[in-house]
Amino acid sequence: MVLFSRKRSLLQSQKLLRREREMRYVKIILVFVLFVGLLWGLSALSYSSKLNVQTILVSGNSAVPTDGVLAIAQDALRGREALIFSRSNIFWYPKQEIVDTLQYSYSWIDSVTINRVNTTTIEIKIKERVPVAVWCGVSQDKPSPCQLIDVQGYLFAKAPDFSGAAYLKLYGPLTYAGWRGAEFFSQDGLDHILTFTKDLPAVGFQPLAAAVTEANVYDVFMDSGTRISAQVSDAVPSIISNLNSLLTQKLFAQSQMSNFSNLLYIDARFGNKLFYKFK
Repeated sequence: MVLFSRKRSLLQSQKLLRREREMRYVKIILVFVLFVGLLWGLSALSYSSKLNVQTILVSGNSAVPTDGVLAIAQDALRGREALIFSRSNIFWYPKQEIVDTLQYSYSWIDSVTINRVNTTTIEIKIKERVPVAVWCGVSQDKPSPCQLIDVQGYLFAKAPDFSGAAYLKLYGPLTYAGWRGAEFFSQDGLDHILTFTKDLPAVGFQPLAAAVTEANVYDVFMDSGTRISAQVSDAVPSIISNLNSLLTQKLFAQSQMSNFSNLLYIDARFGNKLFYKFK
């Protein structure tokens, strides 16, 4: 009787294990079916015309062509994400990919932001670089085709042939080789040049070009032919004040009347001491 009872108990245990195993398989199959169904539902929902980008607005651009921006965005929105979902779905469209491609494709672009207007519309806002000068080579003796440069010293496009004297011409080494993406001088140095040349007309000079001569020093060339040397470590208001004091002396009265055409240079690199020379 004891042996029979053990066999019966063993058979019951095996049946119970088999039933548990079968239930586990059923649960796995149900979970898989539910998962596939959920994916299919989400996939179908992702292609809904009410949740897909239908309209792309572009603003802030002038030099960057609108058609080119739209083409890049539309190309990024085509196809599927993870082989299942629509890439143009308003909730996960490839925003960063569009931004990166636009910045790579157009050097005029300073920054790009993309905002969702509604469930079918996005707006691409472009901030373009503003040229403040042109870089025309390492030195005036070795000129290069001029490139537009922005306030950060970034060379981003070829200067138009008709730019003429519209922009200050800059000469000096770049931080690294190549015209696109290269930077001119240092940020402090460029800021100093731009501020100084902007203030020079107040004391009677009209700057045309500036050339970096040392790590901290540059020369400014006027339309009269006069050259003024300055260094970045000196405050621009102080330099302008010293120049104004110098130019109010009787010695410079005749030179001012001839627009400084007989003045060769002024060296302002030594604080309040200015050195100058006439022709």
